[in-house]
Amino acid sequence: MRATMGIDEERCEAATRVVRAAFSAYSERLESRPAGSVAAGEQLAKEDLAWASLAGILVVPPTYGGRRWFDEERGHSALMPRAEELPRGLRALCEELRDTAAGRHVLRVYAAHRM
Repeated sequence: MRATMGIDEERCEAATRVVRAAFSAYSERLESRPAGSVAAGEQLAKEDLAWASLAGILVVPPTYGGRRWFDEERGHSALMPRAEELPRGLRALCEELRDTAAGRHVLRVYAAHRM
């Protein structure tokens, strides 16, 4: 798969820079919203849903996939590993992204709006 898709260290680093830039830009967007706006949880907008859908795979919310896939024993979605179960490098990136306004927003959206 690495050869077919041309995956190498340089491309991985470039992709990671793109991801960090996207999280930074969305964090700035969230921080510029007035208090009590969608970011504060009053109403879910299409933009919030789209961002959470796209960024969820990197933030690994416990409720990813909704109630249908939530495993009570694990306390986490059966569709994804817990962040603690990810390979070291990916786990570090996940934790870094969770610590941004954009990452925290993803976790809030999944916690409050997944059915």
